[in-house]
Amino acid sequence: MNNSINLNQVAITTKNILRQQSYIVKAIHDDEGYWIFFDEELYINETNSSVLSLGEVLEKDPTIVEILEMSINKQAIRKNHECPWIISDFSYDD
Repeated sequence: MNNSINLNQVAITTKNILRQQSYIVKAIHDDEGYWIFFDEELYINETNSSVLSLGEVLEKDPTIVEILEMSINKQAIRKNHECPWIISDFSYDD
């Protein structure tokens, strides 16, 4: 892992991922530099979300280490936690 990655960076995820009840299947590195991690529901709202550091999310799901060097405005998607990540461009306009 690149030493320049800020593991204290803000990350938003679902409570199910936080509780390790589901796996991350989609990650967005948005235009403000925030990370957003989704489980298979692909939906985050105020009642099912948690704000953590990137390092805390990495502790919950170490498989995200493969995408931590992903640039801003990119997303990574996979079918399940055993499948490879597919990285593509991301925009809130999509």
